[in-house]
Order: sequence, then structure tokens, then C-alpha cells
Amino acid sequence: MQAPVSPPDIKKRSSNQRRRRRRRPRNKKTQEDQEDSLYQPRNLQRRDVSLTDLISEATALERQLVELSKNIDAATEDEIVYVRRHLQGIYRHILVHDLLFASHHRIDDKMWRLIFYPTIEEIRTKLRKLNPATDQGKRPALLKQLAQYLDTSFQYYRDMNSRIKNEYSVDVASIGVDLFRQSASTDEQVAIVLQSNYICMGDLSRYRASQTISREDKKTADGYWRMAKDCYHRAIDASRTSGKPYSQLALVSVSSGSAIDVVWYYCMSLAMKHASTVARDNLKAFYSKLRFSSSDEDVGAQPPKQIARFAESFLQIHKQTMFSNGSLDTAQLTVPDNLCTSLAKIIHFAAKDPANEKSAASMLHIFKNTLTRVIGILIITVWDLGEQMKKKGSNSTQLQMLQGYLMAFGFKMFAELFKVIQSTWSPLKEHMDPDQIVRIEDIVDTAILPGVSIWCTFFFSNLPLMAQFCAVNANTEIRSGVRARESEKRQLVRAMQAFLSAIIAHPMFPDPVDHVLPITYPVSEDKVLLGIQPLIRFHAMVDFYKEIGYEDQGSLARKQVRWGRVRELVKRLADSNQGRAKIQCDR
Repeated sequence: MQAPVSPPDIKKRSSNQRRRRRRRPRNKKTQEDQEDSLYQPRNLQRRDVSLTDLISEATALERQLVELSKNIDAATEDEIVYVRRHLQGIYRHILVHDLLFASHHRIDDKMWRLIFYPTIEEIRTKLRKLNPATDQGKRPALLKQLAQYLDTSFQYYRDMNSRIKNEYSVDVASIGVDLFRQSASTDEQVAIVLQSNYICMGDLSRYRASQTISREDKKTADGYWRMAKDCYHRAIDASRTSGKPYSQLALVSVSSGSAIDVVWYYCMSLAMKHASTVARDNLKAFYSKLRFSSSDEDVGAQPPKQIARFAESFLQIHKQTMFSNGSLDTAQLTVPDNLCTSLAKIIHFAAKDPANEKSAASMLHIFKNTLTRVIGILIITVWDLGEQMKKKGSNSTQLQMLQGYLMAFGFKMFAELFKVIQSTWSPLKEHMDPDQIVRIEDIVDTAILPGVSIWCTFFFSNLPLMAQFCAVNANTEIRSGVRARESEKRQLVRAMQAFLSAIIAHPMFPDPVDHVLPITYPVSEDKVLLGIQPLIRFHAMVDFYKEIGYEDQGSLARKQVRWGRVRELVKRLADSNQGRAKIQCDR
């Protein structure tokens, strides 16, 4: 058998030699697949090859591949395939034999950029260039080729991750949490490679879903969308520092989710230590295409519809605060009342008949998801505005005004929600069974408390933010001799007063005497938000495996933890000079 010709010598071959070589992939495809399903060239079976030498060889092949890609008209498709296959074998050899060495040289990234993605894009380009009138007969074969390559590529990444997890004894569900408070280590490099592979698997599933929509039924496409989301979530679990998986989840949500999910994922990708480089531009592009409803609010609408309208109204506000370019007039912005109206209707519906409680719980689940999304977007945007202020040439005065407005928005929203609960619930309880009262109170608290807890956790972890806002505004007024910022400061203080008054009046606010779990006890939202910079200091104190010691604790314990975080904010405000001087609460 003739030995393989070194790729750098390809261009020196005669036309006859090229024809013979072009036949080789067809004639020996089955044999090569049997030898190694991942296309590892036979000359890499030698175990004594230096990894440094392989990097040098890979670098030469990378240069050659770039040259062939630039001169696509002069190069044959088989030449490019040959170089890619040989380069893929080298990359795989390095990944299998020294993962840390491979991570240092970003082999996982090169594998995707130079091998898999270009091949996929070439097939998709051929599909896009087909003439609808004359080339439709070629479409089925190209679609089949694309599907097979996507499936083969997915299998490669799945096998690679299985090998890594077995060799390094990795639990993907916990490695990101384990590494959160650790310094750089071997496990961190392993996690980075795993995350990169899961992102690639998610991308491949997403491409498969997009391709399936035009050929097969919606059920099959939905399965691939779910697979893509699962892969991106596994990528998040593997490492809690990168914003890229969240940015990719936003792309999935554009096709199979809600608008508020898209915005939430993009905001999450901006708030990570290594933020996505495209998230802000993609979010701006998404908002430019998003069409908001212009119809007036229908007071008779069902709660789910009113919750959706609240989310839409909030996104309009968020769009203005993120991309106003310093021209936003906050006096024109108000807190939409759809959320309060929907909550009152759900409480009435549940109290009317015990048979309605299951449906009410489903509606409150939608309420909870929307509220926590809104709060996550709010705190990330407040933090992001602060980061923008650090940039040279930023309009700090306008950004501070927007920060103050968003903080007031959140405090006012929760104050109104608690007032609605109090005013709606008190008259109804007089005519209800005690057990029913407990059940409804529990599902209502479950819907609203996570959002309140996240909001309060952010502020007691970043209390100087409010003090700095007021102090800087005061200095601005002194320097400029105007009172333009005084109204924003008063608006924030009044919103905080209303919030604290509503919180303190709640029956669960007083400290329980016994069995109180610490505020650092982990709850579900901690893991969801783990890694975002606005909460990084608080999450550094949370022991995410502490629940193992509290196996008998149930929903009441988690409720106490969330209330404990609310109380912590009230306590810190009361203990601070700022709180004693400016926030007077009527008990």
C-alpha cells in the first residue's frame, strides 16, 4: 500500500496523481471508518510522537488550510477534505493524550473553527445557492449529507466528553459549583474543554433543528431544540465564568421561547466574568426586530395574558434604558400595573373554589418565572450601567439617573405587589377554610418570594450602590447649581420607604424564635444565578452542599431562608447612617 503523501506536498502532484488521490476517499472510506470513527490517520498510531512536534505539524497544516480556503477556485474539494481530516486526527491525538496541553493550545476551539464549522457552512452554502427552478433535485442529497455530518460531529463530541468525564472522574452537574470558589487548577482546564464541547454539541443540535423544520414534523424539530438547550445548560454547569452558553441559549429562545427569555439570557451572558463579546450587539439587534403590541390594556383579560403584557411593557422600558444613548426621560416611564392586576385575579380565583387551586398554581408558576426574569434583568442592568460609568467618555450623569430609576422601579413594584396581597387576601380569608388559607398562602409566597429574595440579596451585598448614587447626585447638584437630580433621589427614597413598609407589615417578617436556617443556605435561585458579577460576593459565601445536612427541611425552611435575606437588607439599611437618616419606616 502506498504511504500517505504529506499534505504540504499536495500542490506538487501531477494531474494524474491528483485524480488517483481524489478516488481514495471514496474507495477507502469504509476501511478508514472501521479503523477510527473519528478519522484519526494511521501514522498517528505511534505513541512516541512528541506533542510539541504535533503542534508544529498542526500549525503547518493550519496555514495550508487557510491558503486552500483563500484559493478555493484553484484547490479541489478533496484537497481541503484531506488536510482537514489529517488535522483533525492530530487535534484528536493531542486531546486524548494530554488534555491540559490541548487546553493550553486551545485545540478544542481550533477543532470547531477549522474542522467542523467550515464543513457545515460549506454544505449550507450549497443549499442556499440552489436554483429553485433547476436544482431542486439536488436538495435531498445535500440535506441528507448535512444531517449525516451533523450527527457524526455530535457523536464525536459526545464520545470525547464521555472519555474526559471517565478519565478525570468529572461530575458535570457539580464541577462548576466546585470550581466557583477555587483558584486555577487542573479541574478548571478540564471544565473549560468540557464546556467548549457542550457548546459545540448545542450548536450542532440547533443546526439540526433548523434543518428539520423544513423537512420533518414539528415534534422532531422540538426534540432537537430541547437537546440544544440541554447541551447549553450542561455547558453552564461545567464552568460558571463564561457568558457564551447564555448567549447561545438566547438564540434557541429566539426560535422556541419567549421574548423575555431571550433578553434574560443575553443579560446573563453580559454579567459573567468572561462576558459574551456579541451579546450586547445581538440584544440590540433583537430589540430592533421585536414588535411590541400597540393595543390598549384589556382589564378583563385572563391573568396569563396580563402577565405577558406586563413582560412586554417591561421590555419596552428595558430597551430604552439599555439603548437610549443618554436621551431617555425617566419621567415618561412608570411601573406597569398588569402584574398586580393578574395577581389579584389569581388570588380571587383560587379562593373562590378549592377545585381552582391547581389551575391557580399553574398561573402563579408563570407569574413566578416572569417576575424572577424581570428581577434578574433589573439587577444586571443596574450593575451594567455602573460598569459603563467606568468607561472614559461615558455620560455618567445620565447613567446614574437610569440606575436610580431602575432601582426605584424594583422597590415600587414589590411594594405594590405586597399591598395587593394584603388588600385582596384579608377580606377573603374570613370566609375560607383554615387549610385552604394555608395552601393558598403557600403558593402565593412561593411565587413572589424568590424574586424578592434575589432583589434584597443584590442590595445588601451592594449597599454602597444606593449611598453612592445619592452622594454623587448631591455633588452634581452642588457643582452645577441645579436641582435636576433631586427628583430622582426622592423617587428612589419614596420607593424604598413604600417597600420597607409593605415588607415589615407582612406576617412572616418578624424573626422566628427557633430553627432558622442561615441566609447562606442554598436555594434554587442561587444556582441559577451563580457566576453573575452583581451577586458574586454573596455567592462566594454560600455553601451549595449545605442542604445535605438539612435533609428534613422542606418548603418552610426555604421560605425562612428567603425571608432571612429580606430581613438582612432591612437590618443593614437600619444600621447604616444612610438608612437612619433617609429611610423612616412606619411599622
